[in-house]
Amino acid sequence: MLHHSKSAILITYFFCMDQGKNHVSYASIDRLIELLSERHTVNIGRRWTFQCIRDLLDEGLITREPRYRQGTGGVISQLPSMVSFAKKGIDWLLANGVSKARILLENMINYFKRKDGRFPKEKDFTSNLVYPSDPIEAKRLKHLAAISTKDIT
Repeated sequence: MLHHSKSAILITYFFCMDQGKNHVSYASIDRLIELLSERHTVNIGRRWTFQCIRDLLDEGLITREPRYRQGTGGVISQLPSMVSFAKKGIDWLLANGVSKARILLENMINYFKRKDGRFPKEKDFTSNLVYPSDPIEAKRLKHLAAISTKDIT
């Protein structure tokens, strides 16, 4: 079961994808917070928004690809990330009454058939990660699991 703000974030991302017609969302965090407040009356701050997105990524509901721009003089600045739904996220939308999520599922399948190679990749769409892809974070989680399973003496 997802917290109300996480559910609202998923639905907002879906609508930022033009109700499934596009397969990625480019919405910035500030715009996402604004839409959550306007459309769902969910008033949350930037930090909680980032935590909710991290939780959704860890649960395998969405995937994210960071974007950067190189400006004049070699200055690199970050752009809003591309966010897409994983199969598990689309299934969640369908299970929670978002009937137009079927359009997104069909568009994603057609996108993978073209073998475009850009984000999102099919492995991102179908994987259910147990550990995060970041090796440092995976090592930390394995360590925490080892600590929690030790016998108490």
